[in-house]
Amino acid sequence: MTNLFSVSQDIFVTRYIELQVKKRLF
Repeated sequence: MTNLFSVSQDIFVTRYIELQVKKRLF
């Protein structure tokens, strides 16, 4: 359970950073 939560959190953070990068680029 903890592992699954950690993985989903990682994905969430990655997508959030991706969004920030796209905002800076465009």
